[in-house]
Amino acid sequence: MAVLVVSLGGPVFASGQAPAPTGKYAKWLDEEVVDIISPGEREAFGALAANGDRDLFIDEFWKHRDPTPGTPENEFRTEHYRRVDYVSKRFGAGSANTGWKTDRGRTLIILGPPLNVERFASADSAPIEIWYYLTELRWDLPTYFRLLFFQEYGADEFKLFNPAVDGPKRLVPFPDRWRPGKNIVPGEAAGAKTNPPANWTAEDKRAYEILVTYVTIEAAEASVSCFPGFSEPGDAARSAALIDGIPGLPAKRIDDGYAREFVKNRAPGLVSYSVHPVECRSEVAVLQDAAGDFQVNYALGPRVLDLDYFGNRYFAGLRTTIRATDAEGKTAFQDVRFTPVELSGSELEAVSERSPEVHGSFALGPGSYTVDILFENTVSKEFASITKKISIPPDGDAENPEPREEGSAAAAGKLSRGIWIINQ
Repeated sequence: MAVLVVSLGGPVFASGQAPAPTGKYAKWLDEEVVDIISPGEREAFGALAANGDRDLFIDEFWKHRDPTPGTPENEFRTEHYRRVDYVSKRFGAGSANTGWKTDRGRTLIILGPPLNVERFASADSAPIEIWYYLTELRWDLPTYFRLLFFQEYGADEFKLFNPAVDGPKRLVPFPDRWRPGKNIVPGEAAGAKTNPPANWTAEDKRAYEILVTYVTIEAAEASVSCFPGFSEPGDAARSAALIDGIPGLPAKRIDDGYAREFVKNRAPGLVSYSVHPVECRSEVAVLQDAAGDFQVNYALGPRVLDLDYFGNRYFAGLRTTIRATDAEGKTAFQDVRFTPVELSGSELEAVSERSPEVHGSFALGPGSYTVDILFENTVSKEFASITKKISIPPDGDAENPEPREEGSAAAAGKLSRGIWIINQ
C-alpha cells in the first residue's frame, strides 16, 4: 500500500517498550474490539505510548472498516457496537462470563446473527442450539453451514461443539442409562451410523443413536458435520477447520498494513493513508473581516471528485486536515474537518458541469506561519497536499487586504468559473 506522510517536524516516538494501555484504551482493546482486531493492529496499538496517538489510531481503525466512507455514519462501527450490546444482555445473564466472552457471543459478534436457530431440550441430552448461517462466498466461508452449541451438564453457558474434538457423548450425559419403555439396542436405532468416525468410542456410538431416536436427527447430524446434508467421517475434520478459522475471519477482511505505517510514521504532523494523488488547485490567503480580525481562508479545487453510489444516493467524504506552525515550529492551529457530500441523481446532474471547490477559514493571531493542508476524498482514497507561507501583522493590512466575502472563503481566490462551492 502506498502511503503519504506529511511530517512537519517534532519528535518521532520514544524508544523502548510502550506502557500497556489502561482505562478506556485497555477497555477498547481487550473488550470492545477484542474479537475483530487483527494481530498486526493489536501489536501496533500496543506500541503507542501517547493517548493522542491512541485516539488517532482508533479513528483510523474504524475508517478502514467503513463500508460507505462518503457517508456521515460508519455502518460497520454502529453494527459492531449493537452486536456487543446485544450479546452482553442476551448471553451474559446467568453466566460467569460477560456475554462477549461466551462462545455464542463471540460467534455472533464475528459472523452476525444466524439465519435460523433451532433449540432442543430433552431429558436424554444436554440443551442444544443449532445456528444456521447463509453467507456470501467473499466471506471466505461455505455458503451454508451450521454451528452446534450445547450446555454441558453442570455448566452455566453454552459451548461451541467441535465434531473433530467432541464426540456425541458430550451431548448425552448418561448414554448407558436404562430408559424404561423406550430403550434401544446398540446399533439398531433408525439412522444409526454405519461408518462412524474412527475416534468414536462405544459411548459416542450409543449417544449418537440416542440423539437420533429420542432427540432429533438434526442434532445427531450436527454432531458429525457443520454442513447440512453431509455427515461422512471426513466432514468432522472439515468442520473443525471451519470452526478454527472463525476467530481469524476479521483479520482477513482488513489490510492491516496501515497500522504498521501508523506506528512507523506517527508524528505531530499530518498523516494520510490515502493512496492516489490528485491534481488540486489551491489558494490560501489572509483576510480581514469587518471587525478587523484576521481569518486564514482557503479554497481547494480538486480536478475530479469521485463519488460512491449507495441506496440511490451518490456520496463522497471530504476530509481536510489543517496545521499551522509558527516561526519556531510550534503548532498554533490544528483541525480536521470532514464534510459529507450526498446527492440525488438530479442534484448530481445539476452540478456535474461545475468545478467543485472546498472553502473554509480559521482564525490566527499576528505572526509568521507555515500552513499545511491535506485534502482527501475518503471514498476514492485520493489526496492532495498544500503548503503555504503566510504572515499576519500585528496591525495594518495583511497580504490580501480586500474584505472577505460573506458566507464563504471565496475571497481566497476564485479558482474557476461556474464553481460548485462546498463550505467546511
